[in-house]
Amino acid sequence: DYWDDVFEIAVLGGIMVNRAKGGDRFMPLMFQTRTDRPNSAKDLYTEAFGPLPDLEMALGSREAADIVKKKSLNWEKKAKTA
Repeated sequence: DYWDDVFEIAVLGGIMVNRAKGGDRFMPLMFQTRTDRPNSAKDLYTEAFGPLPDLEMALGSREAADIVKKKSLNWEKKAKTA
C-alpha cells in the first residue's frame, strides 16, 4: 500500500501558460495536503499564493476562467470540509 511508506502528501495542480516571450510559466490553481484518512485534504492555496487569480486573459474568455475558478473552489470546499 502506498500509505505504508508516507504519512502525508502535498498535491499541487495548475496550468502551464505558454508565452511568446519570457518563457512559459506554471500557474498553480490548487494546493493541498492529504493523509490516508478519508476527507483529510487541507487547502493551503490562499496561505501559499494568495487569492485565486483572474484567468480570463490566460484562458481567452470569461466563461473559461469561471469554469476553472468554479472547479478550483470545489477543490477548496472539499479540502475545507475535511
